[in-house]
Amino acid sequence: MREILGYASFALSMLAMIPYVIDVLKGNTKPERIAWLLWSILGFIYFVSAVIEDGAIWFTLGTFLGPLVALVLSVKFGVGGKSALDRWSLFIASTALVFLLVTGNAIISLLIALFVDSIGSFLTIRKIYYDPTSESKKMWLISTIAAFLGLFSVENISFENLAFPIYLIIVTTTFTSMIHFGNRKNKVDISEL
Repeated sequence: MREILGYASFALSMLAMIPYVIDVLKGNTKPERIAWLLWSILGFIYFVSAVIEDGAIWFTLGTFLGPLVALVLSVKFGVGGKSALDRWSLFIASTALVFLLVTGNAIISLLIALFVDSIGSFLTIRKIYYDPTSESKKMWLISTIAAFLGLFSVENISFENLAFPIYLIIVTTTFTSMIHFGNRKNKVDISEL
């Protein structure tokens, strides 16, 4: 049963990208470049870790491939990457990624990865705060469901295997709520973020 949930999580993660890609190409969604860069790198790391630890393999494959698609789109259609905040965020995340790659401790690696991921989440939360219409509610809602399925697909119950799906449920729920309930009347031009 857990394996089926893993496949379903993967499928939803991939399906979530369809409305995202459509929204980006229509000009309705503006991907945050630094966030998607960090999430692509981390998605790859999460996937490799899941394979080694017998974790949520299909779910983490989706968390790698989906961000990679968004990263490619962000190059032309995205925002961010130019401000001092973006540069500092990238510097801090890159420094943390170096520590991630050299530490031999699985728990410390996971905590560093979640820290780096939260930098991307912070940048996206900031963008959604200024313009809730700049993100795809459908994509983040589907991603929340995929994260729940990913959580329930974990075969070996441990902190290392549960932390990322739980974190992702919190982040995607936050994004979805901010997009849905955000202040659309006082939007700010996010092209300079």
